[in-house]
Amino acid sequence: MTMSTLKSAAIALVGGIAGAALWHWLADDPQVAVPKVQIVEKYVIAPPSAQAEPEIGPSLNAGTSPSGAPVQHSDLGRQLQESKDLKAFVVDALKRPKEGGAFYAALALRECSRGDLAYMKAEAASVLQKVSAQSSTVTTAQMAAINAAADRCVNFSDGEVTAYANEIGRVRKDDPLLQLQAQSMARDPEQRAKAVTAILATGNLSLMSEARLPTSILQASMERTPTGLVYRYDGKTYSDESAQRAIDNGAWLATCGAGPCEIDREMRVECVAAGNCYGSREEYLRQQVFKDDPRGFEQALRMSEAMRAALVRGDTSIFK
Repeated sequence: MTMSTLKSAAIALVGGIAGAALWHWLADDPQVAVPKVQIVEKYVIAPPSAQAEPEIGPSLNAGTSPSGAPVQHSDLGRQLQESKDLKAFVVDALKRPKEGGAFYAALALRECSRGDLAYMKAEAASVLQKVSAQSSTVTTAQMAAINAAADRCVNFSDGEVTAYANEIGRVRKDDPLLQLQAQSMARDPEQRAKAVTAILATGNLSLMSEARLPTSILQASMERTPTGLVYRYDGKTYSDESAQRAIDNGAWLATCGAGPCEIDREMRVECVAAGNCYGSREEYLRQQVFKDDPRGFEQALRMSEAMRAALVRGDTSIFK
């Protein structure tokens, strides 16, 4: 990932008012290594924030948790992406923890964790002013990104986000996706490896994103040399900055859905935090990250498609 996209990921993870409550139970577990932002040369490597794209590839029945419990099929990822009322979604999802309901409820709550409705509306007005100052026009996609958080979070009352976050903590042991996510961050390397294998078996791209795949796999194969970092990808090594930028951003795109990455939570955070409001991750990369490097942008797109296909197959060899 690039400095800019990962900045938004870090903001998404630690910037919310209720963020600590949402994942506090991870920090309380001595078996879990809570993810931190790591500086690697000029790149920031951080756990990507959540996306709620439709699942593709094998059904969730294809995977099992490390404990052996089956991961049931669920359409909650698609429902979260399409929901106009995240409170109603959370209420329903928490009734279905065995289908990953608590996992998806946590993703929803993190979108609504920046403050109450009045604050989010004021925030949207401020961002609109910022975007208008940067450009003479504001597109429909930009308006959708600016207003999305307030529109989807409108029905939460003060304190409810924290209350539902506590409920997630109560039912987390019944949620196989949360268990897989936690075990993918375990201190024991063997336990982490088993969890990654189980996550890949689900074909669930939202879960892969939360478990920092494929970024963590790419990191594991990086080599530090006297002249800088060397990336390994698809059997080749890359030391030039342009290719490394394409690999980083290909990985960022890979855990989106089957089609273009529509306005997702990470892009909403980027919009609010930096005024970079675009209708998709691809458009953001084209106009911001690869503005002067169209060939690099096309390379990143090709790599993302190959990475996504490999993830759905459960094949990690492409990242080495």
